Amino acid sequence: MLVTRSRGSQASRNTHPTASIEVPLVSLRSPSPNRRAVLASLGVALPAAAIVAPAAIAAAPAAHPDAALLAMEPRIAALVAEVDALCSARSRIEEACYAASGPAPDAPVFVRSDGSYERGLALFNDAMRAWRARHAEAAEQLGLESAEDAHGEADGRLLAACRELAAMPATTLEGLTLKARMTAHDGGTSGDIAPSILEDLIALGGQA
Repeated sequence: MLVTRSRGSQASRNTHPTASIEVPLVSLRSPSPNRRAVLASLGVALPAAAIVAPAAIAAAPAAHPDAALLAMEPRIAALVAEVDALCSARSRIEEACYAASGPAPDAPVFVRSDGSYERGLALFNDAMRAWRARHAEAAEQLGLESAEDAHGEADGRLLAACRELAAMPATTLEGLTLKARMTAHDGGTSGDIAPSILEDLIALGGQA
């Protein structure tokens, strides 16, 4: 609705349209006028991005209480895959080393009476030194030490990630379930995740 304020008479307004000023009227009965409609009547266009529908606000997802905890799962899964791959590579190199060096000599059988044990022990020690030398040479050629170092470093990273996960309190069922799944990868590392689940359950029980 528009109200016309005229500088002259009604006839003057009809005769000289430029002499009148049209001002949008906002009903005083509405406590919160539609600002978009008012601005549109004045020729001011609002960009679409500036208009946020209430439905869009309601649909915005809230941050999960255990978001940081849940984000650990893909990281630990990647570390587990890395450790498994490096462990397999190490095992293959170890098998190749044993194949190259041959079977280790058998220890002598203990015999008290004729001194054969002492002679056998001396022969065994000589054979064992020779076998160890062959095994060390094969290990150096095949890179066993590097494979062991790589496996150990990856296992250390998995250990650190499991300890980090255990230190995060779970406050939802999703968080507790994730921790329970991760205990399958924690047995050979820190072993801290399972006790942390009990601590989380006790803490949640205290909040009830």
